[in-house]
Amino acid sequence: MHCGKPVLTPNYPSITGTVVVKEELGYTFSPNVKSFVEAIELTIRDGANVLQHKGMACREYALSMFTADKMASAYERFFLCMKNSMTAIVSVAKQRACRSRVITTLCQLLQNASPASTDKNYWELDLRNIYSGILAT
Repeated sequence: MHCGKPVLTPNYPSITGTVVVKEELGYTFSPNVKSFVEAIELTIRDGANVLQHKGMACREYALSMFTADKMASAYERFFLCMKNSMTAIVSVAKQRACRSRVITTLCQLLQNASPASTDKNYWELDLRNIYSGILAT
């Protein structure tokens, strides 16, 4: 686009929503061979004048939309979102690890406090069910 050339690209929403937002900026096609061939044939039929006009429109659009400041801001937002997502994932993992330690500790305490005949698996299963019920509310 910066070079003043029209774009020929699959019509994925991420592209049509940000790059080729108008027909005058280029050509889109469904991601299959037949549609790709049709798009190439259309560029040939349009001829040099139309391609030159679309190329100029692409350059103007690129110069106005893809400035260093705008791109830096977009990357900053992206990385902040990624950081927040990773923080949430780590938080959930820590909570799960904590829950597991709590259940294990409670099982050990109950097993030590109960008669020797009590089955450890009984306490563990019961505690896991109780703890899951508490977390669900």
